Amino acid sequence: CIFDGKSTDELSVFVERKNTIVSYNGNENWCLLENRIELAIKSKIDRLGVPLSNWNIRINYGIKTGYNKAFIIDNTIKADLIRQDNKSADIIRPLLQGKDIERYWYKNSKKYIILTHNGCSQLNMPHVDVNEYPAIKNHLDKYYKELVTRKDQGYTPYNLRSCSYMDDFFKPKIIYSEIVQKPQFYLDENNLIPEASSFILSGEHLKYLCIMLNSKVIAYFFKKFYAGGGLGDSGYRYKKKFLLTLPIIQPTHEIEREFNCFYERKDFHSIEKLNQLENYILQLYDFNEEEKHYILKEIKLIN
Repeated sequence: CIFDGKSTDELSVFVERKNTIVSYNGNENWCLLENRIELAIKSKIDRLGVPLSNWNIRINYGIKTGYNKAFIIDNTIKADLIRQDNKSADIIRPLLQGKDIERYWYKNSKKYIILTHNGCSQLNMPHVDVNEYPAIKNHLDKYYKELVTRKDQGYTPYNLRSCSYMDDFFKPKIIYSEIVQKPQFYLDENNLIPEASSFILSGEHLKYLCIMLNSKVIAYFFKKFYAGGGLGDSGYRYKKKFLLTLPIIQPTHEIEREFNCFYERKDFHSIEKLNQLENYILQLYDFNEEEKHYILKEIKLIN
């Protein structure tokens, strides 16, 4: 029961007249709902959606180097290393930093990572032997004192720490930052390597999920009911354990085809198309007119 600060009734009387019963179990995030409409909205989300923890997806950190100054390079150093030894290009990959991720796209900062990975035994992937890349070894030797004392290292000081999901970096994946001012999910299909300030979401239905997670409606659901309070009025914290509780409707083949077409046509560049999408998502969750109006007002698509 939320006290409005105005009633002159005895508190017990006010609570008896104004209370709302909220079902809750210990496996759910607790949230305090303000009124019966919010209770009805959350009930439909929980009933029709499937928590992301039950989808065939994985959420993991980007690459951790332990010493970015040595492993993250700019275009000039990249060109010089390749000029010295063409083979250097084999382990220099485009890097995506968290601050460069936007909604559906990214800013190309022209940064690169020296990917001297530690291999992956599950995939029979051997670790990178830096001695086979003399120009890169000479570059890393400038920082050897820092490399040898860092915690995040592999078989040698030149190798990155072990990563059991290394192969996910070379597949289509959604890349996002944890703390943002608005939903900013980017679907990478070009084998970008995200660094540790960002996360990757890999698995199935990625175009569909990228569109849903960038939706203002879904962002409202997440922050209001599942994000553990969010970050004030404007910020979002997409913490992994909270994001995995978010119930998203699993698409039929027809729904997924519509979303894929939306993505392929780049309709996210059109405000009109985006607003149509938000209304379509509300229909998927079977909200009535009162509930739709409430949500659209909350996300400021109507006054």
